[in-house]
Amino acid sequence: MNRQFRTISALLRHTWAIEPTYAGQYMPQVDAYFNGQLDLRTILASEQSDDSDTEEESGPPPHAFCLRAGSDSGSAGTATRYSIDDPELPEGSILILDVRGPIMKESNCCTIGTEEYAQLIRKAYAHPAIIGGIALVDTPGGQLNGTPTLYDAVRDPAKPFVTVINEGMACSAGVWAFCGSDYIYATQKTDQVGSIGVFVRLRDNTKQLEQDGIKEIAVYSTLSPDKNKPYKDALKGDTKLLEEDLDYAATMFREAVTEGRGERLNLKAGDPFTGKVFYAAKAIELGLIDGFGNLDTAIAKVQELHAARQEGSSGATVTVAPQSGSAAPTTSQSQNTDMLGYVKFKSLAAIHGLAAADITEAHVKAINQEMAEQGYNVAVVSQKEIDDAGTLQGQVNALNAKVTTLEGQVTTLTTERDTHKANAEKYAKLPGAEASGDGKTEEQSTVGDQETFISETDRELQRLKGKA
Repeated sequence: MNRQFRTISALLRHTWAIEPTYAGQYMPQVDAYFNGQLDLRTILASEQSDDSDTEEESGPPPHAFCLRAGSDSGSAGTATRYSIDDPELPEGSILILDVRGPIMKESNCCTIGTEEYAQLIRKAYAHPAIIGGIALVDTPGGQLNGTPTLYDAVRDPAKPFVTVINEGMACSAGVWAFCGSDYIYATQKTDQVGSIGVFVRLRDNTKQLEQDGIKEIAVYSTLSPDKNKPYKDALKGDTKLLEEDLDYAATMFREAVTEGRGERLNLKAGDPFTGKVFYAAKAIELGLIDGFGNLDTAIAKVQELHAARQEGSSGATVTVAPQSGSAAPTTSQSQNTDMLGYVKFKSLAAIHGLAAADITEAHVKAINQEMAEQGYNVAVVSQKEIDDAGTLQGQVNALNAKVTTLEGQVTTLTTERDTHKANAEKYAKLPGAEASGDGKTEEQSTVGDQETFISETDRELQRLKGKA
């Protein structure tokens, strides 16, 4: 009963990330409840009956079960269903979540809550036999509270996660919750994606209460002037403060989608953040989803991502080097998806299990961009870049050695030159040096105001010319 009360309370007081048309269709049921025209006893009795069913009688719950696809075809049609707690759960199983209808924080008689979905995902990620998860989604969105928690669970890089829009829509909170998936597929061209935004619906029933002879008096402490002010002002026609609250939530929504989809978002194709709903083809163009596929496609993709992580599972080495101005030391980290604790980087998880040679420049660029967006002043460098840098450094060292050798040779030649010059000058000053002609010394001579140097050969030529 407490859970049902909290659900009704959420309908009245919470901010919503839901496609407005869908929400409007449900307002008659909400009105019927508050007018005393909707008997919840039947619904509650149904919930109690569902809770009393044993797993042996009903099998795995329809909203969450594990599949082990046929080894030959990998098709869901040949798959066997298991409960996540089944002790016979085979290796290579995949968690399947069936997410239909409005999203609520807590599970109730009508829907499974985001809390329970997140718990199931984390339980699957911790199970050694489960290689990943898939969500079959058809939801207009729903309650804002609880949605970020499901988003965090989906985006956790521990294991691959793929979302399939199951012939319906993934709107508003449905986008927020699952945009962190590794891949998102639409099954049909008529599938809808978007409605990225939040809103709140208020009703002023003052006149109705007055007609019923009821007058409400709300008294606030003089020390609490801002308590409930956004709602009080809105009832008076001033929605500015309430809009500021909604803008904050909408900003968080936008950041989640930007973070979850990363470089796949194509803002040149349009603005996906205005609250508009898009059909599948346009959603693909905008980068909100990745393409068309079905459950079989999703199973194959999870198996592919899992296999890629297993190849080279010894781990590639990724060096985290500080950028300019950073005091952080250079460290070498083993390739482990948990290395960053609670901080989740999809681009980093994408290289889990890859051999160093398989990590491309695009991988490194995506990781550095995501880390920069998160405010980390470090740069990731691939092993190939480290090897290339080592090779270049070796070449530089060799060139420097050659330069040092040449500089030594130049110094030696300069010394020898200076020695020979000094000897020549010394011999030129000895008695009889002019007549001997045996030396190769140079002598400074002055002709007018111009100083020249003449050799012994030149002097001999001049002497012979004089005799002639």
